[in-house]
Amino acid sequence: MIRKDGFRFWGSRCLSDDPLFQFENYTRTAQVLADTMAEAHMWAVDMPLNPSLARDIIEGIRAKMRSLVNQGYLICGDCWIDDSVNDKDTLKAGKLWIDYDYTPVPPLENLMLRQRITDRYLVDFTTRVSA
Repeated sequence: MIRKDGFRFWGSRCLSDDPLFQFENYTRTAQVLADTMAEAHMWAVDMPLNPSLARDIIEGIRAKMRSLVNQGYLICGDCWIDDSVNDKDTLKAGKLWIDYDYTPVPPLENLMLRQRITDRYLVDFTTRVSA
């Protein structure tokens, strides 16, 4: 932490060896997104498990993703149902797996500026004088 315009974190990296969680905001985004999606869809628990329920959940998650993209919190995200994990036995047991993925917004960790000296602005020097 540093003290500049209040207390601030210095640096963006976490201690994780996993590149998907290398930045602090990646970890925070993952946690907030998991909590948000779970809380937003508590209404669906104990509802009749039919295709329209699954469709409503998927559309709800996609809508939230669009909102987070528009607010600048995510680059993009999507949601879908995977047939391979939602077989008849899983569905019969009252379980439904919904998959979603997203891309968090990376922090600008290292801004690099390239400086050049040039004489090209002297080519039209006299034209600039008379303008």
